Amino acid sequence: MCWRTTRSKARPSDQNGFLQGADVEYKYNTIEAGMTLRSNPCEWFSGELKTDYESSSTTCSATMRANSTIVQLFLLFKPVKSLSIKTECYQSWYGNNSIAISNDPIISMETDWRFKAFSVFARIVNLLDIDGYSMKSTSAYHEFSSTRKLLGRRSLVGIKLSM
Repeated sequence: MCWRTTRSKARPSDQNGFLQGADVEYKYNTIEAGMTLRSNPCEWFSGELKTDYESSSTTCSATMRANSTIVQLFLLFKPVKSLSIKTECYQSWYGNNSIAISNDPIISMETDWRFKAFSVFARIVNLLDIDGYSMKSTSAYHEFSSTRKLLGRRSLVGIKLSM
């Protein structure tokens, strides 16, 4: 059984300004929308999917449009009472008239086994060893592509003591 929450907002605005001594009228339009889906937590499983979308447009002598989307997924499995497995996934996209930025899905995973006096855990961040966010920009004169480096795969194993 799932339930969801959604939100949306639209904001238009007009503004006057000066550009090189000439009176210019700017128009802004922004639309934001978001959605969250959550599972009804069972003893052994729960999950959440969250997505946000934003679109904005600025009009003056030319029109500039920008869109961004973020998707996050969280899952929790508990096959037995003392063992839990958590998974998180994150992905985003951003683009406007001249640039596009995106990433491959970044997945993190954590396992926790609880005992009476302590618990043993293992955590892996960036499970797929994603290199980074890719950025592509285009203009009338050239095309440019680059990657913003991420730290890469990281893992941690440890023991937590309970009091």
